[in-house]
Amino acid sequence: SPSHAYFAVNWSAFREAMSASPPDMLVHGGDLSFNGPAVEGDLAFAAAEMRRLDVPWAAIPGNHDIGEAPPFARLEQPINAARMQAWRRHVGPQWWQREVAGWHLIGLDTALMGSGLEEEREQWAFLEQSLAHRDGHPVMVFVHIPPFERTADEESPGTACIPKPVRGHFLEACATGGVQVIACGH
Repeated sequence: SPSHAYFAVNWSAFREAMSASPPDMLVHGGDLSFNGPAVEGDLAFAAAEMRRLDVPWAAIPGNHDIGEAPPFARLEQPINAARMQAWRRHVGPQWWQREVAGWHLIGLDTALMGSGLEEEREQWAFLEQSLAHRDGHPVMVFVHIPPFERTADEESPGTACIPKPVRGHFLEACATGGVQVIACGH
């Protein structure tokens, strides 16, 4: 955030490390910005900082970037059309796939999971299509919030993990779709 520089020293050190030893690709696991749902300038600033790294990168939105699924929103910042458009305008797609070093990488927007929005259905269709066409490559899925905290069948109040009503669908898709790794931000 241009107005909340809590992490500026960390970011500077990180940028130096990326410059000294650039990765094949960098995936940001969300919460790219300090308060993107309320301050679009935070998203613009964060995306500009990512571009300064001069390495290939992709990001998935976190709850501090785009909001949370309306039925589970605890920060009173539910995901909505304006917040999704701001993310796409400054950062890029909410969900994506890439082929990197023999891996099929998939990034998903967990704020959509359990939201009931049309984009949630589009993202589920994208996930199924992407897993079906991975050409035998192992898959790594990136999500902001983890599927669960302790056990897959636990209840999940708030946004600490993927809401239970959709968690089973996500885990089943991963189990049958060649997913080797689920990487989480949050």
